Amino acid sequence: MLAAQVSEHFQAILGYLLDEDWTTPRLIEMVTTPD
Repeated sequence: MLAAQVSEHFQAILGYLLDEDWTTPRLIEMVTTPD
């Protein structure tokens, strides 16, 4: 198994997308803007 080093922000985004609870606090909503 290959472990990757990722930031907590990226971990929270991945957890949100995969419906996993990987960070505390958990990311519960994500909004994208064209900015």
